[in-house]
Amino acid sequence: MRNPSAPVKYQVAVEIVQLDSDLDKNLFLVAQWQIIDVLNMKTMIIKRSELRQAIIPVGNHESDAKTLSTACSSLSSENAEVLAALEAHP
Repeated sequence: MRNPSAPVKYQVAVEIVQLDSDLDKNLFLVAQWQIIDVLNMKTMIIKRSELRQAIIPVGNHESDAKTLSTACSSLSSENAEVLAALEAHP
């Protein structure tokens, strides 16, 4: 929910397309995402990100969760880079 006292210029919408994990190797995350100019209701960018992260240590669900957190952080960093580029070159 938007807070009217905090102006929002862009919205990032993320759809998780695929999330796979094998407890002894890798986590694979595929996300389709877009950046929307909220004021004009115009899609500025549509991207697809594929992130593969090694699960360390292997063999337990806690490691899976930590690896998913790392993958989500990487996706957020990618979102932030694209948003910064939009701001730099409107």
